[in-house]
Amino acid sequence: MTDPKWKRFEKLIHGIHTQFAPEGAIVTLDDAIVGYHSKVPRQIDISIRVRVAPYPVLIIVECKDHSRPIDVADLGAFVNGGDDFGANKSVMI
Repeated sequence: MTDPKWKRFEKLIHGIHTQFAPEGAIVTLDDAIVGYHSKVPRQIDISIRVRVAPYPVLIIVECKDHSRPIDVADLGAFVNGGDDFGANKSVMI
């Protein structure tokens, strides 16, 4: 059975980020990260972890494959999630 459209989209975006990630980066599809503030594990579509000099960097990527623009509630949840994850950069595609 083939994956649903949204899962194929996530896999496509994961493949693109894996291809262009710097050497040593770990690009994870369907990751679970415990929030720094909430202490609750939360799902993220793609995480990218890499070290820049001695500094750990976390980038989170949320994939939205909708026929209409996302609403403000989805955007707010995404922004709050990035803060809770302690992400250095949050990207929504």
